[in-house]
Amino acid sequence: MLDFLQTADASESKLILGSWLLSAYDVDRSVRREALQNWANFVSAKIVSLDDQTAKTQLNLEKYGLLDELCDFSSYALFGTNDLFLEIFPPAAVAPPPRGASQHRDLGKQQTLLAGAHIEPTRRSLSDEEAEADRQARLRIGALGAVKWLLGQLAFNVCHCVLTERL
Repeated sequence: MLDFLQTADASESKLILGSWLLSAYDVDRSVRREALQNWANFVSAKIVSLDDQTAKTQLNLEKYGLLDELCDFSSYALFGTNDLFLEIFPPAAVAPPPRGASQHRDLGKQQTLLAGAHIEPTRRSLSDEEAEADRQARLRIGALGAVKWLLGQLAFNVCHCVLTERL
C-alpha cells in the first residue's frame, strides 16, 4: 500500500484515495460494505503512533499529509459532481472523419431537413438525464459520508492533542 505513494503523484493519490473513500459510503450496500472494510483495514488517520506491524500495513493519512487532500476531494465531490465525474471518467476522444469519397457527397438536402425539424426530448434523453441525476446523487451521498468520516478523524486527532498536552 505504501508503495503506491512512491509511484503516484499528488493528484493521482488524491483521486484514488478520494474515490475509495467515497465508495466506502456508497448508496449500494455491497459496494459500501467491501470498500469500508478495506478502507478500515488499510487506512489510518490517527495521530497516535502505530506499532511497527500496523505501520507497515496501514497508510497513515496524517503522516503523509493526505487528510487535507481528502477534505478538498470530498468538498469537490459534494459541490462539483459533474466536474469530478468527468475527471474520473474523461470522455472518449472523437475520431477524425475518414478521408475519402464520403466527405464529398452533397449534404445540403439533409441539413435543410434537419434544420427545419423540431426535435422533441426522446425517451432515451430523459433516461440519460435521470441517470445523470442518479450519478450526481450517488457522488454527493458518498461525499457526505466522507465528510462525516473526516470530521470524526479530525475530532479524534484534536482531542488526542489536547489530552497529550495536559498529561
